[in-house]
Amino acid sequence: METLSIADHKAALRAAMIARRDAVSEAERARAAQAAAGFFTQIAPSLAGKVVSGYAATPVEFDCAPILLAAAERGAALVLPRIMPKRQLQFLLWVPGDAMVAGPLGILYPAGENAADPDVIITPLLAFDAEGRRLGYGGGYYDRAIERLRAAKPVLAIGLAYAWQQVEHLPVEPHDDRSRLDMIITDARIFSFEGG
Repeated sequence: METLSIADHKAALRAAMIARRDAVSEAERARAAQAAAGFFTQIAPSLAGKVVSGYAATPVEFDCAPILLAAAERGAALVLPRIMPKRQLQFLLWVPGDAMVAGPLGILYPAGENAADPDVIITPLLAFDAEGRRLGYGGGYYDRAIERLRAAKPVLAIGLAYAWQQVEHLPVEPHDDRSRLDMIITDARIFSFEGG
């Protein structure tokens, strides 16, 4: 019997999680986003002077807009990522209502050019485990961004997920530990991890 490689395991898990995520109703997606925003306000009562990065969710992704609005209400400046060459992310300042443009993967980002590195980075994910590892889409954009940001300053890395996206064990490669998350906020609870 042929043994699957780690990459094959990741691909199979991605496919299964994408199928389940894509089946989430609009009403459930909205409920989950509001629940997660409530948890976020518990951990971040004040964000004055901080820069918070979220993402422009696609219609099927976990929506982080309520969290970004809560962060802005607590004094944070907001940034959204733009995909750059060599699978890097640049973080552009954004105010709700600002013009957006579509990037190379169809992901929206702010039309302006003012950049700022975040103090808090909120990432989408497809699955996560009890040690703060995330399974992303496979491009490594957030892995590189978290590693780069942490090399320059303390950064709080938060994953955003449905509770059902937790798995017992993620297939792990050596680079996966370098971008472990500090916290995951789900629609049901907050997970905090040591040494993210």
